[in-house]
Amino acid sequence: MKSLLQRLILPLALLASGCGPGADPDSATPGTDAGSDAAEPFAPDRVCPGDPDCTGTGGDGNLYVGVAMRNINPYWETWTDVDGSGDYDDTIDTYDDLNGNGVFDAVWLANELGQPMEDVRSDLWARTIVLRVDDITIAINAVDFYGYFRDDIEAIRALVPAALDVDFIEVSASHSHRSPDTLGISGPALNESGVDPVWMDSVHAAVAANIADAVAALQPADVTYASVDTEDPTYGYEPYVSDTRHPIVLDPTMTILKFTAELDGSTIGTMINWGAHAEYEGENDPLLSSDWPHWLRTYVSDGVNDFGDAVPGIGGMTMFINGAIGGQVGQGWVVARAPDGTTYSSNGPEKAQFAARAVSLLALDALQNGSLTEDTMDLGFTYERFPLHIANRGYHLFFLFGIIDREVFNYEPGVPIDEDNLPWVWSEAAHLTLGRAEVITCPGELFPEFFIGGYDGSYSGMWPVITPGVENPPDLAMAPPPPYMRDLMTGDYRMVWGLTGDMVGYVMPEFEFLLHPQTPYIKEAAGDHYEETNSVGPNADPEVAGTMTKLLTWKPGI
Repeated sequence: MKSLLQRLILPLALLASGCGPGADPDSATPGTDAGSDAAEPFAPDRVCPGDPDCTGTGGDGNLYVGVAMRNINPYWETWTDVDGSGDYDDTIDTYDDLNGNGVFDAVWLANELGQPMEDVRSDLWARTIVLRVDDITIAINAVDFYGYFRDDIEAIRALVPAALDVDFIEVSASHSHRSPDTLGISGPALNESGVDPVWMDSVHAAVAANIADAVAALQPADVTYASVDTEDPTYGYEPYVSDTRHPIVLDPTMTILKFTAELDGSTIGTMINWGAHAEYEGENDPLLSSDWPHWLRTYVSDGVNDFGDAVPGIGGMTMFINGAIGGQVGQGWVVARAPDGTTYSSNGPEKAQFAARAVSLLALDALQNGSLTEDTMDLGFTYERFPLHIANRGYHLFFLFGIIDREVFNYEPGVPIDEDNLPWVWSEAAHLTLGRAEVITCPGELFPEFFIGGYDGSYSGMWPVITPGVENPPDLAMAPPPPYMRDLMTGDYRMVWGLTGDMVGYVMPEFEFLLHPQTPYIKEAAGDHYEETNSVGPNADPEVAGTMTKLLTWKPGI
């Protein structure tokens, strides 16, 4: 694994220049104990129904659903990798100046440094489902991004006219590693952002337009619920997903909500939630791609019609929302299997396609044979904006470079950053009721342990929860006991939506957190400790996961 400085890895480098001490749009700066349990009882910033403008009444009680989708591929110029390095070197490589402006208008791909895209393998999309019951309207948006900062999501919310009467707008990123840099950390050089602000503005506008179109398309609908565990009777989790960070814990449950027109039963849209990094195609790949979610959405909507199979699709628009992918939940130890017996253990397009094909068949079967349909659903949400401080020294470098465009506050830029002078950002989480389904959102990559536990090996599949001999494993005697987040839910279909509302990196249990003794955050501690270099710090446990838990346990009047 590469160090932070080698990769400018993920996310929250949140540190933007030009923000003075205490700078905050709402002039509410947290004190030194911000993020810890406050003396006053917790109460969410927004409660619906419950707030004066959100009563849950005033309609016919029916469910109305509308969907929309837009292609969000960027403009790019092609180039020739003269030296075959995979990275663009302006002293050696050449480009095609398609617009004649004398500048290489590159699209810098996420999670790499200096890698411009060459072409498109699969398109990027912004997809929207709007749900309305009585006076409650929720717009759910999924975008093929590596990550979406809260500041950008707020920009989308500001573009949606109040006349549309949308109570809550949620945006989730699929975490595709072959999408453009949206955070600023994967540009042409260490000290240059890779974000194209013009394209970003166009994506904000596309999502806002999707919401307007979906509201205009609202129609009476039924909802079908289904869920299935991605576990093969012979190979366990291996054909679908794995976790290569100890302890080995992953959430195998895929949850599906399908919305059909009351008029004729046709599919309007389908929402699928499951947890797996969208990097099955691998890294060092110059092709733009939405990775395996492309195949999932295609197979579920259009059907699986290859290798002698003829499984009908369900039609309509299919949306994917990622789950708890913290640790290394994804492609690592996956062996994808084609129907002809060919196996794919190395990352690449075939591995992405055939793993997604297998997941899609499970989804289609669950909808056909294990689903429940109803003609309406209760809607509701609670929402909390919370302060989050940045302990990661590596992320502080991004501040020094000034490459991240994000609001920070409560620190003195002209004074060295230390424990008494740390930058803070605003992040967010939400708890949603979608009929029989219940959702808690995480603004980053949540370790599944928070959601399901699994320290006893119950969610390790055929792998041991800790491989014998692994260096610096976590002490599971220190693991927190239940209840875990899913235990705190009451819905029949319980989900965590990861990378939703923000992108703050890995959110991991504090007892698992281990830093390099000499160069913390810049280098990894020996063993499986890559994620620490991509986290805001051990404070993500109480500040992020703690807020999520508060939302789950909050009751009106308590």
